[in-house]
Amino acid sequence: QIVYRQLDWLLPLYLEDYFGFDDRQQQFVDRQVEDLLRWHCGSQLKDYAALLRQANQDIHGQRMDRDRLQHYSNRIRALWADIVRELSPPLTELLHTMSDAQVKELFETFDENNAEAMEDFTGIAIAELKKQQQERMGEHLETWFRVLNRAQKQALRRWGEQFQPLGEQGLAMRRR
Repeated sequence: QIVYRQLDWLLPLYLEDYFGFDDRQQQFVDRQVEDLLRWHCGSQLKDYAALLRQANQDIHGQRMDRDRLQHYSNRIRALWADIVRELSPPLTELLHTMSDAQVKELFETFDENNAEAMEDFTGIAIAELKKQQQERMGEHLETWFRVLNRAQKQALRRWGEQFQPLGEQGLAMRRR
């Protein structure tokens, strides 16, 4: 709730991390964010609330298994796809208003972000990458579930053993 109520200024701030807006673009972004939030609040928020309530019931009822988790993952992906569909036309319109300097700034930001990702994954043994990812996932899970029980910790270990680091192919895809 705290973050959701701040999205009207957080979303434009996030976008400005990629390139700075001129006054006209800033007004356009502000209007589009307002429209997006109105749409999301009016047509999507009830689905998120229902999904979170059901997940909470499954967790507390000890019913969260692989199939349920896959169901929630699929549902979250579908909800995200709805947002992407809604955002695509205004983002395309914004990108068409960019100056050459803004395009240059955008690509420089992409290059910097990709270089940081490369540093995170290159030159590190696969075993170490798996360990780091398992630790990060454990921290994320504890945010949601608080303390993990023994079965959850075992599942996290199994997942960590099966985790495949991004690798050169993934980094190449990111660059593209």
